[in-house]
Amino acid sequence: DQAREIARAAYRPWRKSMAFLWEWAGQAFPIPFAFPDEFDDLQNLGSGIAGSPATGRRWIEETQAASGITCLICDMVFGSMPHEAASKSVALFAKEVMPAFR
Repeated sequence: DQAREIARAAYRPWRKSMAFLWEWAGQAFPIPFAFPDEFDDLQNLGSGIAGSPATGRRWIEETQAASGITCLICDMVFGSMPHEAASKSVALFAKEVMPAFR
C-alpha cells in the first residue's frame, strides 16, 4: 500500500509534465491511452507496477510467461518521488527481485 501511495503521488506530476510541452504547443497529448492521468489506471493497463518485492517478482514472472521477454527496462524513479523512497525501491529491487531472474 505504501509503494502504491508513493507511486500515485509521484506519477501525477510526471504525467502532467509529460503532457505540458504538447499542450504548450497547442497540441493534444498524443498518447493518453499509454499514459493515463492516474497511476492506478497505468497499473491496470499492465504498464506500471508498485508494491512489495514479491509483487514485483510475480509481475515480472507473469509478464515473462505471457510475452517471452528476455529484457526489462524499469523506470524506478519518476515525478516527485522522494529520494529516500526511490533509494529504498532500487535497493529492494536489486536485493529481492533481480536475483530471481539470473
